[in-house]
Amino acid sequence: MASAALQKDRRYSSEVRHIAFLKVHKCASSTMLNIFYRFGYKRGLNFVLPIKSNYLDMIHKKGVISVVPPPAMSGYDILCNHVTKFNKQLFSRYLPPDTKYIAIVREPFKRMYSAFHYYRNVLHYPILRNVRGVDPFKTYLNNITSLETLWGDHSFTNNKMARDFGFPTEEYKNISKFKTYLGTLDKHFHLVMVSEMFLESLVLLRRLLKWSIEDVIFLTINVHEHKNLTTDTSSENIEPFLALDRILYDHYLTRLKEQIDAQGPDFHKELQYFKDVNSKASDLCSANNTTNKLLSFRANEWHDDFTITLQDCDLLSKKEITFLNLVRDKQTERVKTYGANISYFQ
Repeated sequence: MASAALQKDRRYSSEVRHIAFLKVHKCASSTMLNIFYRFGYKRGLNFVLPIKSNYLDMIHKKGVISVVPPPAMSGYDILCNHVTKFNKQLFSRYLPPDTKYIAIVREPFKRMYSAFHYYRNVLHYPILRNVRGVDPFKTYLNNITSLETLWGDHSFTNNKMARDFGFPTEEYKNISKFKTYLGTLDKHFHLVMVSEMFLESLVLLRRLLKWSIEDVIFLTINVHEHKNLTTDTSSENIEPFLALDRILYDHYLTRLKEQIDAQGPDFHKELQYFKDVNSKASDLCSANNTTNKLLSFRANEWHDDFTITLQDCDLLSKKEITFLNLVRDKQTERVKTYGANISYFQ
């Protein structure tokens, strides 16, 4: 049997490290960001990172360094922060040709409600803060046309997933054009995950990227409590603001199920094993845990030997901005030590 060191070298030589993740708003994307940050941070990989804040300026301006450069004699490996919208040409400017493209979608009405709550009650967007009533979300739905007209292109509730995937707002009523656009997206994205099938999506991700199960363990990040939704979502006044997102979601839900079916029966065996591993990791990292210090797993067909420590729990539980600042500081330190590769900005 190969030594543990040899097994580790073999694994690292095959794992995919060039990744683009489209961080779609309010689709469990903060949890995914932690997974990608953790993977890259442990390996000293280079991220396409904003110099300030957490949004990437993907508009190329010659001679202007708008993102944190990689160290000299190296390039970028991972892009996973928020962008204004997907643009394959701009992504390709920073990432190698062998990059795997990943995204995530969520049931549109749940996503709309989550966005309304987050941008109204957490970030306090004025347009949404002005929506009143016993049930502000119901008030919003009853007045959705006028409110969305006020919000315009800055809306986080009007077919926002379609816009994040790069479809222009001025074409929102052109359903046939959007369906054609889905064909273009299919050529770009190797995997579009589905929030409602998150664990299944992560097993597919692990297989696509040839990672260990250790790499896709997660704690749920940036989740806010919401009441159960009972509103009739078929209302004619609501539908235009969900129409494209429904098409997008249904398309990639079907595609995900087809990808799972193609995996064979061992997929569900791995899925059950992953659920067990992730549950144990969550228990270890729980604030209620006062006795256990580590968790060990013996090698099998899905991973080598690995151990989760309380230090790993610290990384697993890091919030988005905290982790962003950590990886940005580490990359900046490497640039200060080795110099910057400014070829991306010329």
